[in-house]
Amino acid sequence: MDLKNVVKKLNRFAPTTLAEDWDNVGLLVEPTPPHKVNTLFLTNDLTEEVLEEAVTKNADMILAYHPPIFSAMKRLTMRTEKERIIVKAIEKRIAIYSPHTSYDAVDGGVNDWLASGLEIFSKPLQNHVTCGDLKGALLEKSLYLLSYTRGYKLEFLDCEQGLTHTLKSVPGVSDIMLSVNDNMVRMRASMNCTTSGLPRALEILNKDEDVKGTIQITQLMKPPIPHTGMGRLCTLKEPINLKQSLEKKKKHLNLPHVQLAVGKEKSLDSPVKTIAVCAGSGSTVLRGSLADLYVTGEMSHHEVLAAVAQGTSVILCNHSNTERGYLQVIRNKFDEQFEGKVKVIVSEVDEDPLKVF
Repeated sequence: MDLKNVVKKLNRFAPTTLAEDWDNVGLLVEPTPPHKVNTLFLTNDLTEEVLEEAVTKNADMILAYHPPIFSAMKRLTMRTEKERIIVKAIEKRIAIYSPHTSYDAVDGGVNDWLASGLEIFSKPLQNHVTCGDLKGALLEKSLYLLSYTRGYKLEFLDCEQGLTHTLKSVPGVSDIMLSVNDNMVRMRASMNCTTSGLPRALEILNKDEDVKGTIQITQLMKPPIPHTGMGRLCTLKEPINLKQSLEKKKKHLNLPHVQLAVGKEKSLDSPVKTIAVCAGSGSTVLRGSLADLYVTGEMSHHEVLAAVAQGTSVILCNHSNTERGYLQVIRNKFDEQFEGKVKVIVSEVDEDPLKVF
């Protein structure tokens, strides 16, 4: 399949406009056309060892989840590993594509995979509101974007669950998200609202004595894309205890060991009803989420302490361990998407550099 058609299919699966502004995604290395792709090689991290494996397996294109070109390169020499990788890829006529945070945000992406393994209902922790180029976006998402008018996002604290049911009846209110801690002491709610629905929504909120603190209103010049955004807030159908949550995550990620910080006044027997997850380094996405448990790859010492202080337990699995398993998922998706015209293989050399002994 021609490289341009492969890239179109990749962008249709997860438009690069879903990526964070700071990210560097899409086609990063393009051989001189024409360039046919017979073998697509998937990896989480593109190291020199992984590139050598791709060469031995006759890959014409590499999909590297983490972008091997991130900060600006002023020269391409043999001085650093990153430079050597790009030079050799060009010499071997291997295209390089990176999806990174577009896979984090997309419906059915990395964070949905990380949240799986439990019977849950989940919503993005941070809705994606950047329209960008609609080419390649799913039709139903495009229709939603095109029909959307300017609206607002409202956030408020310490409300009753019954309030959210009242708000659901207001025309223009959608995507209500409610998170609670395990003892129902504190609740956080947010919702999207059209301009026409804003006055009625504010009237209801201002009359409700259970709503505490300031109601934060964010004007959305662009619409949120349904089911799309960073992280996931998961609500279990039936609560399980912390120890069971730990074992389920270890099994799902195929890890013998993970790190656990137990929330203040909690134990391994404490019930877990809500889980906030974010692949990779998820502290900025998870911060402030009222959940019984955080699951991510890595957080700083002080971020873990802050979560524990609010009664939230934390499971850390090492950065790429929360991402790499998704490569098997997209391999199956691409097998169907490329209709057998492109061989899709996953690296056997790629692995997290950190080990627990």
